[in-house]
Amino acid sequence: MNLNRCCYLDVGWVGGQFLRFLLLRKEAENVLLFLSRKPEERSGWSTIDGVKTVKRKWLAFLLLIGHGTRSLDPIVTQSEGSQMAKSPEEQAAAMIQNLEEKTGKSLPEWIKIAASTKLEKHGQIVKYLKTEHGMTHGYANLVAHKTLESDAGSSNESDLIAAQYAGPKEPLRAIYDVLMTATVQLGKDVEISPKKAYVSLRRKKQFAIIQPSTRTRVDLGLNLKGVEPEGRLELSGSFNSMVSHRVRLSEAKDVDSAVKKWLKAAYDAS
Repeated sequence: MNLNRCCYLDVGWVGGQFLRFLLLRKEAENVLLFLSRKPEERSGWSTIDGVKTVKRKWLAFLLLIGHGTRSLDPIVTQSEGSQMAKSPEEQAAAMIQNLEEKTGKSLPEWIKIAASTKLEKHGQIVKYLKTEHGMTHGYANLVAHKTLESDAGSSNESDLIAAQYAGPKEPLRAIYDVLMTATVQLGKDVEISPKKAYVSLRRKKQFAIIQPSTRTRVDLGLNLKGVEPEGRLELSGSFNSMVSHRVRLSEAKDVDSAVKKWLKAAYDAS
């Protein structure tokens, strides 16, 4: 596509960004051909193939610009079927890795600075880092959590698991124990990472989560991309965006050979 021939392409910055958006979707050709004509030669939007779709996307684009969207690339990716969302620990690890590049100081240095203020509340530390050091909210939130050791990664693992199955959820602990027995048999490279609300099972990447969702049910979330649901293996739906499938477990005996087979398949695929 030759952009030099678009001598009448006086669409401005917003229009240019919209064309970039369409170009990423491989739909800019018709628009550029239309806009390259002289105004008097443009017989109307209806003469262009697929122009109704373009008009709808133009309106959607303006709404996105109005809401301050910085990049349209993720939106395009989602519409074409994006990869699953990163887990919270993966997001935190990426932020820690980029912290020094973005702020000029490493996480230990920022923790030392935050701790020196003697502030005891999370919100106070976040406000201090944002106002006194110009830190963005995401990084300030990360440093505040690490400073107060209030994030899941700073808590004792056994305490996290005990808290998940405390009180009315205590009978569900038997389901968790059976799942863990099956998990450790998968291989020595399995990483068990308890969080506040669930336990993450990882290899090279997360392949399952174990979550006591209600007082009567544990949900086993599995990453089995491309696998058709069958029997008790259902699509994750609104359960958790970090996994593709879910199995509902009400008793320890529900962790049968089928569940173990699905768990191993997720492990093998990770």
